Amino acid sequence: MRAREHVATGLKNFRTLGIPDGEAQALLCQADLLRLGDATNRQDATEAGFQALAIFDRLGERYNAARAEHYVALTLGAQGRMAEAVQAWERSLIDARATGNAILEAAVLMNLGVASEALGRHADGLRFNEQSSALNEKLGDEGEAARAQANAGAILVAYGPDPDEGFRRVQSALAVFKRLGDRAFEVFGLRMAGAYQLQTGLIDDAERSFDRALAVARERGLQDDTLSVTVDMARTAIAKGDYAAAARLVDAVVDEPRSREQTQAAILKGQALSLLGAGAEARAAFERAARGVEGDKGSRPALLVAEGEALFEAADLTGARERFHQARAIAASPLVDAEAIEAEAYSAYLDGRNGARGMAAARLRAALAAAERLRRISLAATCRVLLARLALEAGDSGGALTAVTMPADVEARLQPEVAAEVHLIRADAAGRAGGKQADAARQAIRQILDRLRATVPAERLDAFLARPRIRRLVSSVDGQATAQARR
Repeated sequence: MRAREHVATGLKNFRTLGIPDGEAQALLCQADLLRLGDATNRQDATEAGFQALAIFDRLGERYNAARAEHYVALTLGAQGRMAEAVQAWERSLIDARATGNAILEAAVLMNLGVASEALGRHADGLRFNEQSSALNEKLGDEGEAARAQANAGAILVAYGPDPDEGFRRVQSALAVFKRLGDRAFEVFGLRMAGAYQLQTGLIDDAERSFDRALAVARERGLQDDTLSVTVDMARTAIAKGDYAAAARLVDAVVDEPRSREQTQAAILKGQALSLLGAGAEARAAFERAARGVEGDKGSRPALLVAEGEALFEAADLTGARERFHQARAIAASPLVDAEAIEAEAYSAYLDGRNGARGMAAARLRAALAAAERLRRISLAATCRVLLARLALEAGDSGGALTAVTMPADVEARLQPEVAAEVHLIRADAAGRAGGKQADAARQAIRQILDRLRATVPAERLDAFLARPRIRRLVSSVDGQATAQARR
């Protein structure tokens, strides 16, 4: 509050003395302070930024006008007006380059990267962050270069085209953050390393990364980061098959209105409850997430896919198809994300059940290739299972077995239910051919079911066992061929 008072006094004095340059500088200070406040403050911050910009434009001070555009963009970003913020930063970038302000240019490039990513423009986000990192290295600012490098690495991990290279960049940046004591970005780097480990099935490594991130966040009192890591840990619990733990973890985040992860937490809670067989509770969580999506458009594909999965298992194929098609329609980036791949895979399978199996199989193979490029091994295995189901429906047991053939080290890292579906395909296909492979597949399913049951609270066990997928898996242990599509 005292800082605001000092700025207001300075602004009044500059206006009284008729010093426009000083007035504009004070307005930028005011904008920087107000953008951290409530909604009214953030709106006032934008107005202050535009007033400063108008003064610098009138004075012909292009160097300072570039700075003012940067502040305007920051205030617009604080209001969630990202598309307008990008336009302001693009104008700032032009003027920064024209006036030789390399430090501002590097900062603007990084902000353009973050804003582009928020808008789903992943290729642009990658390009801007790479340019910022290179320029900061040239300027000798190792910390800022590492931050931009970590941002670029995170995009590569999540969207490709080279997640392995993204992981290497994140690890390199992490070493810098630790050496410089940049704890906030250390947490970010650990989270991104954990995300890579999670999608590649390295669950133990992912848990260690998230545990370290949580410890650093708590040590430094980084509340927002603590909540974000908690969501990461819940996502990991789902990947392990511990759905009850995932639901418990996200409760605190779902109930925290100030958290930027609130919508993601509600989606994960819906997923966890659905996987526990608590359909009504899951629908309530998804409905809550749907309300949150209004202010968090980037989470909408994840919500649609999560709802689609639940409806698919419940045999509401019309509802599932609608959700998956909506998720596909949102995807606009040339760097494909996991939600778009999953939505395409299920859409292709559902279309194939209604005919045109050849086209559906081609689409599924394309989705499989995309999932493998992103190193998302359980998503890739899901594509394989859907391909195999199409083959079984056509009476092609050999084709089904081929579809679920994968390296042993990859199969060992699959999420439990996905691994069980792979074995279910083998049990059904091999059983038809009279092979002994069916017995081994059923034994593997039995072991997976035992591990899953062990994590389910007693009061939820009946509902869990009543889930359609779990019923099919249990039936398969008794030797019944059940890998056909849901009717």
